[in-house]
Amino acid sequence: MADSPAMQEKARQTDATHDCSVADATSRATPDSHSSYNGSVDPKDKSTQQLSYGSSPLVTVILPTFNSGQTIERCLESIRSQSYGHIQVIVVDGGSKDDTQLIAEKWADIVLVGNYNSSQARAAGLERAGGDFVLAVDSDMYLPTQTLELCVRACQDGADAVILPEWSVGGNFFGRCFSFGKNLTQNRVEGNEMLIPRFYRRADLVEVGGWDSELFAGEDADLYLRVQNSKGARIPTVTAPFRVVHEEGNISLSGHYRKFSSLHYGGTYPKFEERHQGYLRQLQVKRARQYVGAWKELLRHPVLVSGMMLLLLVRSIGFNIARLSHKSER
Repeated sequence: MADSPAMQEKARQTDATHDCSVADATSRATPDSHSSYNGSVDPKDKSTQQLSYGSSPLVTVILPTFNSGQTIERCLESIRSQSYGHIQVIVVDGGSKDDTQLIAEKWADIVLVGNYNSSQARAAGLERAGGDFVLAVDSDMYLPTQTLELCVRACQDGADAVILPEWSVGGNFFGRCFSFGKNLTQNRVEGNEMLIPRFYRRADLVEVGGWDSELFAGEDADLYLRVQNSKGARIPTVTAPFRVVHEEGNISLSGHYRKFSSLHYGGTYPKFEERHQGYLRQLQVKRARQYVGAWKELLRHPVLVSGMMLLLLVRSIGFNIARLSHKSER
């Protein structure tokens, strides 16, 4: 495990009955509805009664950030707009140069600042988490208002984890191509083994040591597989009947290649492969089957498909180069 990065911690105590008003937020995320969510919530507004939580379990939401000023406020607004009111929000920032930290201080209960990558940020957030349950989200995600309520009730009914399918939204052409491919794999959510939970019982995460801070890629799948292995069987999960909006932003071929060919990202996959032998190959087969099953959709969007395939090719080349570089350094 890597040494914990030096950090500056900023903690803000908030009223345990912190409630927020909701403007036109929907409990069912769809491509047409929740992707256009533009609610207006005052973090200090207590005019709306949320779900009573007297003895309800606390949910900790961990949010890693880095230069996330364009998306973080909308993300935090959607968290504070939840129908479930017993929430602790922890933002872990990797040293942003924009206004991310200022926005985080406005909405979050705890703000940690340091030289974090996303895995280290989640691990640091888990160390400070006080909730019975933990939800890890990205700063460019927006949650339907009943997300936490559904997750808590699912776990109270016997689930150990909850899967939150996503509706991916791209910015530029390659961003849209990436989102098109990602959405195809999330369409058939019932029994979809490609989807990884984001909501867990905190005790289960603590038992396996939480996120591996040395994994910069595949850390979510690694965590899920370790939790599953710790129980000796596939853990009971529930898939939410809605989608979380995930803004992928702009993607370039050169940026995509640099990301997956870098030792600090793609170079960590050999460790993942050694720990979970055969998993990535099985994932590739499942993805291919998803694409074959969606052949009509592929035929309807030949331009997006061509861009998607080009991105997959660039990713594959980057991964292989990262693997070779990793081997040469051992």
